[in-house]
Amino acid sequence: MKDATKNALYIEAPAPESMLSNDFVKASIQLSRALSGQEKMTATEETVYNIVNSGFKYVVGNYYGETYFGKEAKQEVTGMVNNMIGIYRNKLLMMSLEIW
Repeated sequence: MKDATKNALYIEAPAPESMLSNDFVKASIQLSRALSGQEKMTATEETVYNIVNSGFKYVVGNYYGETYFGKEAKQEVTGMVNNMIGIYRNKLLMMSLEIW
């Protein structure tokens, strides 16, 4: 595992004991229900699983991307994204000129 990925694991992952306190779990459940409009409470195990995994989703994705795709693929995708942004920017500009 690359040093940057190892460091990210230590930096981005909150301490489990703070994440799994009863108060934290209750607050997380309330927030999740409010945001999703969910009336029924989900199982505590599922909530804890989601809380714990949320800290690792980007770390694992970054590690996978670095390991299996590399910098060339990242540059290629970045180029495609920049191209799409340019296309939409031009379309919006043309639309705004047509309006005025």
